[in-house]
Amino acid sequence: MRDLQVEMIDRFGLLPEPVKNLFRQASLRLQLIQMGIEKLEANNNGLRVEFSSQTQVDPFALVKLIQQYPTRYKLEEGKRLVIKEELEDTEARFEAVAELLQKLK
Repeated sequence: MRDLQVEMIDRFGLLPEPVKNLFRQASLRLQLIQMGIEKLEANNNGLRVEFSSQTQVDPFALVKLIQQYPTRYKLEEGKRLVIKEELEDTEARFEAVAELLQKLK
């Protein structure tokens, strides 16, 4: 991914913000796949994460996270994590996703 980004910069110059965001999104998707996360949605109200049946996320880490912050994190149907947080812009959403993935590793 990094090589492709460098190649694009070499050919076309500095990348516009939407293209940078596309690379960030693709990088996050690769992490999600490795962790066994099927779906991740980010909007103004927070995040919604859906785990696959073969997820690599430690269930004890997930339970600990929910117990520490019960008003912020909620587990639905045993496979969907909902995070309530105001995420007004794209940068805040990227940061929230990166922080969550770090906590779940």
